[in-house]
Amino acid sequence: VLFLFVVCNFMLSTFLDPGKYPKAHEVKDNNAPMYKNVEIEGTSVSLKWCRTCKMYRPPRTTHCNECNYCVEIFDHHCPWVNNCIGRRNYRYFLQFLWLLIMHMLFLFSLLVVFIWQHRHDLKASNIIIAFCILIVIGLLCWPITGLAMFHVMLVSRGRT
Repeated sequence: VLFLFVVCNFMLSTFLDPGKYPKAHEVKDNNAPMYKNVEIEGTSVSLKWCRTCKMYRPPRTTHCNECNYCVEIFDHHCPWVNNCIGRRNYRYFLQFLWLLIMHMLFLFSLLVVFIWQHRHDLKASNIIIAFCILIVIGLLCWPITGLAMFHVMLVSRGRT
């Protein structure tokens, strides 16, 4: 069940639109400024012109050079899911990371129990394979946990 949740959140992170803005067809006058000040709910906000998308980008929107789109609340372009992580798929990306960590810890503990139960015959091929998988999970769990903790810190500070 945990594996299915990991796969579902991975698929949602990969295939869900991160919040891409469609490219505009408006042509900016060369004398027009690169920045435009707009008042939103009583606060003056500076909007920057995106040369590629031909529009003034809303606040917290960034142009992704990999996807060639402006993405709302852009966090990063993730090579592992081959998609931008933005406003619409960030929660699924975080859930994917945390569920993946839980899945890895669950497998790690099952493998430790399995090796402990078969400790009298450590030269058997299934024990050697289990031990190799245990090492791989142990090595991969640290950077994934670090990435998840970094994103928790970003969310707690309201940053991308």
